[in-house]
Amino acid sequence: LEPIVGEMLRRVLMSDVVQTDDTPVKVQDHQGKGIKTGRLWVQIGDHKYHYTVYDYTPDRSGDGPRRVFKDYKGYLQADAYSAYDGLYADGTIIEVGCWMHARRKFHEAKTSDPVRAHLMMAWVGGLYEIEEDAKKARKKHPEWDDAAWHAHRYELRLRKSRPILDAIHAWLVAERPKVLPKSPIGEAIGYALNHWNALIRPLEAGFLEIDNGASERAMKPVALGRKNWLFAGSDEGGRTAA
Repeated sequence: LEPIVGEMLRRVLMSDVVQTDDTPVKVQDHQGKGIKTGRLWVQIGDHKYHYTVYDYTPDRSGDGPRRVFKDYKGYLQADAYSAYDGLYADGTIIEVGCWMHARRKFHEAKTSDPVRAHLMMAWVGGLYEIEEDAKKARKKHPEWDDAAWHAHRYELRLRKSRPILDAIHAWLVAERPKVLPKSPIGEAIGYALNHWNALIRPLEAGFLEIDNGASERAMKPVALGRKNWLFAGSDEGGRTAA
């Protein structure tokens, strides 16, 4: 099994963009601490190398991502977890943000600051409507190959998404001084501005997605499994589960 998984991961890392995510899993600790928390990670290749590979680490440190992506060159789409930050330092790996995560921050702020939160969610909704328009266009043109489809989506984003993104950025900059930094809306605005370059990365290429939804969906079998097997018996059991 390990050679097969290794070959799948090698092919995933040949992609122009890789999506990744992680989720906690309870693991028996045989050194007297009862139960500890390990992590299951997923890496998904692009349209050319569409493999899904799972990995296990005994903790959520940056060692796992560094090991997996040590030879990778290209775009990496992940959440804003700090363990990935070191991967982007030399520019070999380029960060792609996730509008799903950014929107979630504003959704959490809608009870305390409904006007700002709903305005931002409406703008993000507009971005997703443009993505849906691109998908509908592809269905209307079954003759398009991937290159043609990506070229269309790239042009559509420049024409329709960029003006929305420009408006969002101007609004974020204007509103940030008006809110408490530690308030839900302040944290949502701070998150979006702090990761702005990564969030607008899909403007660079039509093969990039605007969110990390594929890797989040790939974690659903793990979430369902946890309800049944409850925990892994050891770190080796965690690797077997992956």
